[in-house]
Amino acid sequence: MATAIESDLIFKASLKKALLILVVSIAFVVLGVWLIGEKPFLGWLSVGFFGLGIPASLFMMLPNTTYLKLDREGFEVVAMSRRSRIKWTEVDAFHMGKIHGNKMIAIAFSPEYTK
Repeated sequence: MATAIESDLIFKASLKKALLILVVSIAFVVLGVWLIGEKPFLGWLSVGFFGLGIPASLFMMLPNTTYLKLDREGFEVVAMSRRSRIKWTEVDAFHMGKIHGNKMIAIAFSPEYTK
């Protein structure tokens, strides 16, 4: 038997993962700068691509930019400050799924869901 949610539950993003992304991005940017002298195209590609990971990871570390909030009416997913609100009445079920080999929680929406 399901029980009602007494208060909001909030699951925040992992600070450790954001730090890992930051460290890896910085390492590949440094490697790319070193590589520019040997292979300019590959070096600049590395600097450009992994350079984007630095501000993204720093943004992820800011409070209230990435979390999952469960309440009586439904749940809210906030990823990089983009909000998505789904009511419990719009969901039929949850199940495990895979996207590109990664396990994910999949949502089976009810027929009335129109978004």
